[in-house]
Amino acid sequence: MPDVFDSPPYAPTKDPTSTVLWPDTRQAFPSDIRFVDEIFAGREGTVFSASGDMHRSYVRKFRVTTKPGNTVLDQDTLDDTDIIDNVHLPRPYSPYFSNWRMPDLLAAPTRNDVYADLNALAVETSLAREQQDDSSSWIVTVRFSTDIGERGPDYRVMFAGTQRNWNLLNPESPQFRPWLMLPVFEYGYQESTVAKQWDRDGAPFLNTAGSPLTPAPTSEVAYPTLTMNRNEREWTPNLVTEWSYAVNNATFMGFEPGRVQVLPPSAKVAWHGRLKYYKAVWRFRFKPLERVNVLGVANQVVTWQPLFLNAGFYAKLPADLAGHAVPIYRAPHRVSGQTALLAANGTELPAAGTPTFIRFNTYPSKDFTTMFNGTMVP
Repeated sequence: MPDVFDSPPYAPTKDPTSTVLWPDTRQAFPSDIRFVDEIFAGREGTVFSASGDMHRSYVRKFRVTTKPGNTVLDQDTLDDTDIIDNVHLPRPYSPYFSNWRMPDLLAAPTRNDVYADLNALAVETSLAREQQDDSSSWIVTVRFSTDIGERGPDYRVMFAGTQRNWNLLNPESPQFRPWLMLPVFEYGYQESTVAKQWDRDGAPFLNTAGSPLTPAPTSEVAYPTLTMNRNEREWTPNLVTEWSYAVNNATFMGFEPGRVQVLPPSAKVAWHGRLKYYKAVWRFRFKPLERVNVLGVANQVVTWQPLFLNAGFYAKLPADLAGHAVPIYRAPHRVSGQTALLAANGTELPAAGTPTFIRFNTYPSKDFTTMFNGTMVP
């Protein structure tokens, strides 16, 4: 496996692919909408700035005219939820286009000099009555920008068949359920000084006589980290006890099982109106790629599970492997004061033998994919 980061696990607390999604109910020709026309006089944009801000922004305005006396008899009953629910208006996170023929967005443009800024996405939609006492004409303002926030584009609200955050009647949208918002990821590192018993080639630290170095040499190690700030619907002490120092039981972001570890998470209470939720901080650290000989099996990946050099003051006799270990003598009637290397079967390692390490299962092994689909509560 490559010793590099893949893309971060980009999913909300609740995986939308495993839930019943709200369909896109916007209509091409709503019965109460008569016209949707762009107001070109209201278009503006910032395409260059020497101040160092690389972001570009644009504004498009539309006039939405309603049909008098059709399905909705009383025009004053129309509100913003009815006006915005129209397929002729730019969708959330849709790219910026100029000279695009309305009202059919699926047709070819009317001119050949269509300008498209595919990185400037629709990040804000606002609307107001053109006349305060008349609901038959509305002005819809759509702002496009390359600055879409640290969470990135939420494509769940862009394509058909996904959750709709522009419809205020949808109670399951991220704007109403903060725990459905996309998380924020941040890469970093953690510095540690460790006393490893092997070098970067997997060879144990031994002196020229073949004895382990005591104490083991220390070295500095930088562990890559990934911090995920995410809103949680629930938070219990069990989450901390169950996930603290857990390691991945399968390949995660390109790292073999055991090489990714969850550091103790934290959370604080937050409120969204009357809804209570938790702003949680999850941290992952990644083990650099190293390989050692574990009990005679060569090239074993070093994980977060502890490894110890197979050495000691006692060894089993080759003729009695089922018996108890006996002291290792360096001279007649003299027990050695230095640990000796042991073979995988517990006997004293011959001079030409290959040193081995012992791995112990200390940390829990968990399925990290459950952390991103809402099933992580133990």
